Amino acid sequence: GSAKLEKAEILQMTVDHLKMLQATGGKGHLDVQVLALDFQSLGFGECVTE
Repeated sequence: GSAKLEKAEILQMTVDHLKMLQATGGKGHLDVQVLALDFQSLGFGECVTE
């Protein structure tokens, strides 16, 4: 259900973040704030749909 979708979304975001780090030679560490905002958006969206 919902928990599995959330786990899949988290895994996909992690993969995307690692790809970005690899593409920038590891200089993408400042984008952690962006990743955190994405997680916040996912949580908010989950609450709205319930």
